[in-house]
Amino acid sequence: MNKRMICLFVIFLLCVPLLFGCAKEFPSDKVVCFRNYAVNPLKSAAENILYDYEVKTTSYSFIYHLDRNEACEALDVQALPAVKNGIAAYWYPLSNATVVIAVDRDATDISINDWSDLCKTECDVGFLNNRFILAAISYALDKESYMSDSAIKLLAGINAEHRLKKDDMSCPIIVCFDYQAAALNAEGRNYELIIPADGTLSYEVGILSNTEINFPDNMNDILINCGLDGESEDGAFPSLSEYKRAGRVSDYNAFENDTAHYASVTRRNIFNTRLYSSADQIEHHMFAVIYCVIAVVWIGMLMSRIVDKKVRFLMLASGMLSICWVLLRYLKYQILGESALIRYLWYLYYVFQLGLPLCMLLIALFVYKEKAPEFCRIAEKISIGLCVTLVICVLTNDMHNFVFIIDYSVSKVDNSYIYGWLYYIIFADCILSILLSEFLLLKTAWSSPKRRGFVLPMLYTCVLIIYCTLYVLGIPFARESDFVMTVGVFLLLYNETIMRLGIIPVNSMYTKLFSHSTLNILIADENKAPILYSSVAESEASELSSQIEAIKSSCKLNDDTVLFTDIIPGGIVVWQEDISEINRLQVQYKENLAKTEVANTLLSKEMTAKANLASIEEKSKLANMLQMEISDKAKVLSGMLTDLENESDKKSYAARITMLLCYIKRHISLSLRKLEESAIPSEDLVAYIDELTQISSYGGVYAKAVCDLDKNISSDICLLVYDFLYRATEACVKVNPIHLLIRFLPYREGIMLDILSPVIFDTETLCDSVFTKQVESFGGRIDFRKLDDAFAASLKFPKEGELNV
Repeated sequence: MNKRMICLFVIFLLCVPLLFGCAKEFPSDKVVCFRNYAVNPLKSAAENILYDYEVKTTSYSFIYHLDRNEACEALDVQALPAVKNGIAAYWYPLSNATVVIAVDRDATDISINDWSDLCKTECDVGFLNNRFILAAISYALDKESYMSDSAIKLLAGINAEHRLKKDDMSCPIIVCFDYQAAALNAEGRNYELIIPADGTLSYEVGILSNTEINFPDNMNDILINCGLDGESEDGAFPSLSEYKRAGRVSDYNAFENDTAHYASVTRRNIFNTRLYSSADQIEHHMFAVIYCVIAVVWIGMLMSRIVDKKVRFLMLASGMLSICWVLLRYLKYQILGESALIRYLWYLYYVFQLGLPLCMLLIALFVYKEKAPEFCRIAEKISIGLCVTLVICVLTNDMHNFVFIIDYSVSKVDNSYIYGWLYYIIFADCILSILLSEFLLLKTAWSSPKRRGFVLPMLYTCVLIIYCTLYVLGIPFARESDFVMTVGVFLLLYNETIMRLGIIPVNSMYTKLFSHSTLNILIADENKAPILYSSVAESEASELSSQIEAIKSSCKLNDDTVLFTDIIPGGIVVWQEDISEINRLQVQYKENLAKTEVANTLLSKEMTAKANLASIEEKSKLANMLQMEISDKAKVLSGMLTDLENESDKKSYAARITMLLCYIKRHISLSLRKLEESAIPSEDLVAYIDELTQISSYGGVYAKAVCDLDKNISSDICLLVYDFLYRATEACVKVNPIHLLIRFLPYREGIMLDILSPVIFDTETLCDSVFTKQVESFGGRIDFRKLDDAFAASLKFPKEGELNV
């Protein structure tokens, strides 16, 4: 019977929105939506231009309106990619929109020249909160990014002084678009429009649509009359020379990538809000998934710990309600627009907001039932009846407006309601249910040895009640947080804590469990009287309890038996363990250990002898190999050091000596790496090349290395490439000063080192017969060619078998 009633109630809740909701009104293609800025002259101009269109304001994205076949306001950084990707069909630019600093000269005479001057004034700064404004400041301070740390620090510093006012167009200083400031001046204000010396961004603003719009012939005159020309004879706008300081967005993909996290960056890093909750759509999704995963894992662990069916059902219901609440919140924010569906999804919040305190109260009543069964039975019926009644009142609010007094003429319900008298009864019911459950659990835990631990759930409850009160009162710290997620986390912590404290019975079969145990164990109370004991220890229970006083933690009764004791809440546990098998294993372990030590000593001596011999042989081979590879260069180095005193250009000659030393060092390094690695990352080889070119600059050879490779290269080829580069730069030192361009490029399936020089290369110096044979042995070749204004020497290693194609 109860299950049937529950099913009927759930069906009723699902049908309520269908009974009182409204059908969806499909939008017309004669609608143009503009941003709901406090000052938007573009909307006023559109009302005079598009006579047969409905002009309205919006706070949703342009994609939402295009999906509804509505035209909407957009900037070129949005519109052009949308048209290119087929999201929209037509783009009609109407005016330029340059980000400026508007200074009210009736309020302040401070001199503003660049963006940093905003930190030097004590006036409030109005900040039009959108990514295009922040992108302009970022572009001015850091030309490499449209979301720079410098701009964020600048605005955060102003906000730290409580001077940054979001979307406030009444401040003495405003950061906004130029046409907005001009519109304020047209209303009687006296703003000076300043284009900062360090730059800004200029956009195009217009209408984006999927259908063609026919504009009247006098559209330009109307735009000029509405102050959207960007230059006026009365000086409403800065001069054309000042506008030259404004840049344009050239890479729309980079703009989109840089400003993708605008919402979270401004909320956290600038305005210091949403520090501990989701701040944008990505985090909104991620937090919901993380919470649901944690809650599901917790519920799974819960089912294996709680034995009593009713408590398990109530804890399961509590966890499932929290998960469904988070999923409902997630679903609500995926639906854009203004419809009855969104309103009823919002109403459904209170199914969970009332259901969770009810679950807490029912759990507490079940735990307290043994002390006052009649009270618990009556309280259970009253709490369930009151909860169902309040939920029905919320879901039928459109009929009476007792819970929320909603202005249905306003499109966005979130900002068009106030609380009715019934809402405060709902809030009081939630708080009273939590407090009553806390009181009952406290009375239950008062006789428990863990009663001091109950401070933690009491603390959770106090913090949760304070948080809910601050949220209802609209305090920014609480109001800007995620209410659903916060309550859910507190709920999980609270339930887990009261289970850990033993207030909720986690297992009610202790006596039966002990009687069937094969362990020789006994639990006594504080008076040393046996309470629980296994069948094995039943005959010895009295003897064991009498020995508790003489035992501190463990006691060896005989060679093969140990008696252990440990203090537990409310008493002490005593158990015996048979250690005869452990004794036998210890004897066996000592015998095996002695044998193993003798064997290890012999093996250690043999390994030491073999290692010494191998080490001597390897060192000798390595020394001989390196001596053979660098012997010629070492002789050259010795001769150069001798001739240094007789050279007239000692700087150039010293540079050649340093280059040779660097070559010998890196040649040895590459040879040693070849013994350990068959291939070397390209970035390591480029680092060696950069080192060599830096040294060559002291000899007058200024080389620039460019690498377009990102892969591993054979160690042998790396040696040849480095050798070839050294030959080229060493030859060029003799004709300094000279500039080289070194390019490291992919070539077919292999690689190519290309060296460009303004003078012809000495081919005999670069590729003697020995070096040429080494290159050809690895499938490579050396090419020399004449370009229009340079000479090129190339070392190529194509894929094996393709050299002569």
